[in-house]
Amino acid sequence: VWDGTIIATGEGQFNMAAGGITITEERDEVVDFSISFISTDQKILVAKDNADIGSRADLEASDCTVGSMTGTTNYDLSVDVVGEARIAAFESFAFAVQALITGDVCAVIMDDVAGQGYQGENADAVSMLDEVLTSDPLGFAFTEGSDLVASFDAAIQSMKDDGTLAALNTKYFGTAFTMTYDDIGDGAYAEPVAAALPDLGGQVVTIAVDNAYLPFSYIPADTGVPEGWDYDALDEICARINCVPSFQEFVWDGTIIATGEGQFNMAAGGITITEERDEVVDFSISFISTDQKILVAKDNADIGSRADLEASDCTVGSMTGTTNYDLSVDVVGEARIAAFESFAFAVQALITGDVCAVIMDDVAGQGYQGENADAVSMLDEVLTSDPLGFAFTEGSDLVASFDAAIQSMKDDGTLAALNTKYFGTAFTMTYDDIGDGAYAEPPAEPPAETKAAFIYVGPPGDAGWTWAHDQGRQYAEAETGVVTASVESVPEGTADFGNYARQFIEDGFNVIVGTSFGYMDDMLALADEYPDVVFEHVSGYKANDTNFGNTFGRMYEPRYLSGMVAGSATSSNLIGYVAAFPIPEVIRGINAFALGVQETNPDAVVEVAWTST
Repeated sequence: VWDGTIIATGEGQFNMAAGGITITEERDEVVDFSISFISTDQKILVAKDNADIGSRADLEASDCTVGSMTGTTNYDLSVDVVGEARIAAFESFAFAVQALITGDVCAVIMDDVAGQGYQGENADAVSMLDEVLTSDPLGFAFTEGSDLVASFDAAIQSMKDDGTLAALNTKYFGTAFTMTYDDIGDGAYAEPVAAALPDLGGQVVTIAVDNAYLPFSYIPADTGVPEGWDYDALDEICARINCVPSFQEFVWDGTIIATGEGQFNMAAGGITITEERDEVVDFSISFISTDQKILVAKDNADIGSRADLEASDCTVGSMTGTTNYDLSVDVVGEARIAAFESFAFAVQALITGDVCAVIMDDVAGQGYQGENADAVSMLDEVLTSDPLGFAFTEGSDLVASFDAAIQSMKDDGTLAALNTKYFGTAFTMTYDDIGDGAYAEPPAEPPAETKAAFIYVGPPGDAGWTWAHDQGRQYAEAETGVVTASVESVPEGTADFGNYARQFIEDGFNVIVGTSFGYMDDMLALADEYPDVVFEHVSGYKANDTNFGNTFGRMYEPRYLSGMVAGSATSSNLIGYVAAFPIPEVIRGINAFALGVQETNPDAVVEVAWTST
């Protein structure tokens, strides 16, 4: 194949190489060239119905993608014309022209001779513009230092001198040459005869995916059915080697370790192949490479490159356990990293201004950029280009079988078609369109119905203590819908409280409210007996750490104020205070009253009389 021909010839794998090779200074550092035997023009091939692109200037001014063949001077010229970010690279011009016909690219820059062939083959679909971008000399390439160069140069010159070369060029580059690419085979690009692939006998293969990473695995919100590159690729692989993929949803952080330990047979999700990970798992051959780039806020004029980010002192967001995190550390140091469980959280932090940049794969970045087009943008600079593969439990027999299947998909074009589908411009799914996958909050268990029973020490008709509690019970029921019940005039220090509480619990009540100090010990014992029931004691001081607590009004505050009034009003400096029982809340009230008295009359004395009623 063409890609690699120059290097292979320079290394001596061949004595020489032919094929209309453009003579360039860069190539001349690897091989030696013959004298030129003809020059060809580089022109622009466009779709026949494309009225927008009629010149190089039109192409430069547009924002569409240009197809080209890797390793060619046409590729280099394409970069000069539109920039590398707008280039779609193909293994051959046949694929590039096919992409032009299907609308995946808007133009292909190529030699006019080759272009005429493709134009003849697709006369109704493509046309070559007249404008000449460059005119390039063609020659033969030889292993550097080869003695053959001088001999071939002499022969070519003699063919020029006697007209033989002109006759050849007229025959093959003139209008009489009508052969098209429809008339010939695929040559070095022909599909190899497929070797028999392994047969796994219907083995079920468990595969860890997080279902939240575009375009590899995700769940569209409108269908709820998982899909993505991983699903299509692994379905195809298993169809070829007779296995059954079983996708298991699992958060990314920990996936490598879990796979290495055998929790899953393998893991997918655009996993970067690294030496460090290779110590824990075994990898398949790579199926694609992705570029790591910098995502910034759209209105950030300060960060336009890696150098700007390094020179700043702002915080960079990244996802734990990823190569993007490792690269972020290399760029700005770990002290400036804010780690997140997923890139979705990191991008949200970028939008809210909590971080100034997120370093991530360009494929994922395009998804977030599409979702937040008004808020974020991806810088063009490529920080690294990383090979991606599947991870397997170390020593797994599956690796060789999957490698064979992946290679067969490379050979027959299936992999290229998948990559175009999911990594090309036609893929428009964004993170707004999918669910949270493994990061979704588990559905909350429906809360148990709250049913609260109030046990009163007196009747609600007392127009005081019990009446106030019953007013609160009725208000809570009306405002919250909580089911309540009550029983009145339950004496303290008898078995009655326990009997009523147990009956309420048997009837499904899960909150018991006792409204008298004397219920305290009974409630503490019941709380131990019924750990799933909440006991709330109005008054008292005993409690536990789980289901028994106290509540009480701040009665000491008005007591303090009334003490201030009494201290100001007394003429004898002797003030009486009538109290019921010496229990904590009563004592609090007496203390607050006495403090209030002292505030306004330090000479006054408070005397307490106990009624014990």
